[in-house]
Amino acid sequence: MMSSISLVHYIITSAQAWMVTRYDQDHTFWPAVLLLTCLSIYKAFVTEAFIPICSQHCWSEHW
Repeated sequence: MMSSISLVHYIITSAQAWMVTRYDQDHTFWPAVLLLTCLSIYKAFVTEAFIPICSQHCWSEHW
């Protein structure tokens, strides 16, 4: 299952790189594409940063 997710991630990253190099694309889409590309490059860092924030342990302490 994990290899399928990695394959989809690599396909999406290559599609984003292709979208950045297109010259006929409207330039208003570039910030969104570049943001998503940076998030996909730093995917491990982003997920590790949000795990403590979104963990159930933090929510269960308040009850």
